[in-house]
Amino acid sequence: MLDKNLANILSQENITVVHNNVETASFHLETRVLTLPKYAESTKDLTVGLILHETSHATNTPKEEYVTAGEKYGRSIANVFEDVRVDFLNRKKYPGCKRFQIKAGKILDERFDFFDLKRSGKSVNEYNFLDRINIWSKTTREIDFSEDEREFLKRLAGTERFDDLTILMEEYKNRFNKVKNKDGPTDDKDGPTDDKDGPTDD
Repeated sequence: MLDKNLANILSQENITVVHNNVETASFHLETRVLTLPKYAESTKDLTVGLILHETSHATNTPKEEYVTAGEKYGRSIANVFEDVRVDFLNRKKYPGCKRFQIKAGKILDERFDFFDLKRSGKSVNEYNFLDRINIWSKTTREIDFSEDEREFLKRLAGTERFDDLTILMEEYKNRFNKVKNKDGPTDDKDGPTDDKDGPTDD
């Protein structure tokens, strides 16, 4: 009941909260269902951190614009960039939430290998820029970025408007997206979901 009440307070609407055997938390922008993985029940800090993140999608992610950006720039890019934006907006509105975000990211990384770093056997610095952005935004790991990447990351981390975010998506594709992000851990983890299998008319 705590997760339902917290989610409704933060989202300011009566969203549905479910616990399933899924890999990651998500918020469905159309059905307004927040799904939490069952493993999140193992610790309150993880549950709170995930609810904070997903309810920020509920209040801040514009469905049509997000879907369009995913189609134009790629779902992984739209997802990672929007995750950074909604977390920034959360910290601005609720300064105390940063503590929970850090704890949740640490648990996901160290206990559940959420970013596949242990499984892959790679250093975090071997991942492409998009994957490093994703890991940087959700963990406390020390990550190397070039000067150009750091300048871009600074602008991304302070973006408030979704329209401005799409400008950065376009810039990212033109400047940094030399290799498609197929094998990294960014594949739409921990972000808002839309109709992945296409629209239905049932």
